[in-house]
Amino acid sequence: MENKSNIVLAIAVIGLVAAVLVLAYGKSNIQTTGGVQTNTISVAGNGIVTTQPDEATMNIVILTVTPTAEMAQSNNAEISTKVNAALKAAGIKEDDIETTGFNLYPRYEWNPDKNKNELKGYELRNTLKVKTSDTKNVGKYLDAATNAGANTIENVYFGLSKDKEKQVNAQALKLASGMAKEKARSIADSLGVSLGDIVTVSESNVGYTPQYYPMYARGGDMMASAKEETAISPTDIEVNAYINVAYEIN
Repeated sequence: MENKSNIVLAIAVIGLVAAVLVLAYGKSNIQTTGGVQTNTISVAGNGIVTTQPDEATMNIVILTVTPTAEMAQSNNAEISTKVNAALKAAGIKEDDIETTGFNLYPRYEWNPDKNKNELKGYELRNTLKVKTSDTKNVGKYLDAATNAGANTIENVYFGLSKDKEKQVNAQALKLASGMAKEKARSIADSLGVSLGDIVTVSESNVGYTPQYYPMYARGGDMMASAKEETAISPTDIEVNAYINVAYEIN
């Protein structure tokens, strides 16, 4: 009798576990919408659009080091005026030249004989942010700036204008939506069911990474000896879009 009781108890426990698993599995495939439970298929889609950048940004630096702060400001202002004029003459619009940094620092050097730092002069760093839609002539603009006295290019990057980014994002989202729908149809066909209405849809991410070129410096002998125009050519940009969709199934 005791063995029969143990067997009955074991069967009851197994049945309870099976019931819990069935309920858990069922909940993972059932979604409640407006109080009504519906079976759904959830899929993800990815859309990629490749395009050429239509905007370039250059961060150009005029750096001057002089014995006094007044001289640093005067020298820097003179060079900056020449750089601005050269950029405009090369084809950059005045509204596309912006000062993003103007920093004056004292420069100290350690004097081992006196065992202390001594003021040796001042450094003024003036940073210009220059934009252009003429992405094919970025090298020409950098040469114009450095030939006029700019001595450092912090970075150059290529990207998309707001209008083009909006247009390409829409294309990528459309491709992502199409992929999600095709995946849902394939799953539904393989299961012998049909797709119903969309239950939920969400965009997880859409965008791109601008092309950055490393910083470099030109000045003095390098600038004087440069005979050929600097060549910087943008490559294609990939815009990615991701979308998640849940379809009701019939």
